[in-house]
Amino acid sequence: MIYFAMNGKWDSETSGSWTAISKAPYLKAIVLYAKGDCWNGGGLFIDSKNYLLNELYADHRLLHDQSKLIGKRGVIKDTPYSNNECLGVYYPRLLSEGWNFNRELSSNHIQAFDKKWKKNFTLRKFAHVGSGRKAGRGVYWDSHALVNSKDEISHGTDWEWADVIKGNLAWSEGGKLYVLKSARSIHTESLLKDAKMLHDFNPMRFEETIAPY
Repeated sequence: MIYFAMNGKWDSETSGSWTAISKAPYLKAIVLYAKGDCWNGGGLFIDSKNYLLNELYADHRLLHDQSKLIGKRGVIKDTPYSNNECLGVYYPRLLSEGWNFNRELSSNHIQAFDKKWKKNFTLRKFAHVGSGRKAGRGVYWDSHALVNSKDEISHGTDWEWADVIKGNLAWSEGGKLYVLKSARSIHTESLLKDAKMLHDFNPMRFEETIAPY
């Protein structure tokens, strides 16, 4: 995976912030770029061997590379907010994963993306930029709604993540992961009663694990 991080140690080797590639779920870098600020950063895998560094200027400095991956520099064009920091990575990723940009519902601070589910439903993702966020959320955060063929269903606004995976509707809410496999009703209450909780992550606590590589 490719990620961006900051520790604010501006005199260190990474100049206080960095973009790295590691072997998930570990963070230990096999490719490490010093960044030195928090403008842009991170990146996006184009395929299994190529990745794009998210930058408007040549502001990444390669420290070491123990991979056979090929890195390119720049931003992905022709997507909503394509040059705007994290969104230059996040929005192209959504589009590549089957989400459709809904221009009719877009605003300066909220962009809407749709993905069809079953015959009568659309999962709608609202990508928020800064405004109205609760404690614990970053500058960029998502909310969701399930929309039927007649009107919007209010349930889903507290879903922190949601997607359609192998024909199933999946989402996270309150630290728990849920899945809904069928749509036997078009009514909200009846529909969500069929959801199954896959796992409750609330009891989990951070545990440091040393990468095996």
